[in-house]
Amino acid sequence: KQNTKGKKIETKNEIKVNYKVWLLDGTLCYSSDKKGPKIFVVGADNVESGVHEGVKLMKEGEKALFILPAHLAFNLIGDRNKIPPKSAVVYEIEIISVR
Repeated sequence: KQNTKGKKIETKNEIKVNYKVWLLDGTLCYSSDKKGPKIFVVGADNVESGVHEGVKLMKEGEKALFILPAHLAFNLIGDRNKIPPKSAVVYEIEIISVR
């Protein structure tokens, strides 16, 4: 995590992020490089609960890596696509903007 003077993120802020999601074995599952940046409301939108908690420790302009256990990521069922059941995941998050 870098230390910046950007705006602190709080619940109900709308944020725009670049992201990558890996399995612990290094398999890249999802990336904003292919899908474009994601915009979501902290604490409200359908994003993994561990991401909501992690971004509240960040500020605009910062990058961080989060390792999320299954219960804070895709839970017991996975995402029924690229994330298997009961999988921990690694998120790389870059906060582009905070509103």
